[in-house]
Amino acid sequence: MLDRTVIVTGAGSTRGIGRETCLRLAAAGWTVAALDLDADAARETAQLAAGVNGADAAGLACDVTSAGQVDAAVSQIERDLPPVAALVNNAGITAPTRFVDIGEDEAGGQAERAEVERLARSSRPATTVLEPVPAPVPAV
Repeated sequence: MLDRTVIVTGAGSTRGIGRETCLRLAAAGWTVAALDLDADAARETAQLAAGVNGADAAGLACDVTSAGQVDAAVSQIERDLPPVAALVNNAGITAPTRFVDIGEDEAGGQAERAEVERLARSSRPATTVLEPVPAPVPAV
């Protein structure tokens, strides 16, 4: 068992990448903090992750575009779980633009970037941020 926590956003969907990511990381020994807009789905993911490795897990409702919700979630995670060592930025609707290429002037870009950076700084300065890379959009 690892003494570190991974935060996974967008972790609630029963058919989603976020939930599967939580389960695979739990199987690798991570303590999981599953965040999703749907509180019940996030809690279900956390229960499944805890069942995989027997570690504590948290499933929390969190809209990552809301500074207040992110701060509350991170505070609870830091209080209840081992130190945060990684963030999987999975929440949202896929777009053909990589997160690192989103400009602050783009719709939602500034808010999303600020929240991910806040999550990444939550417990340790060496937090790893993992995010899905969108597939290329084929030309029509």
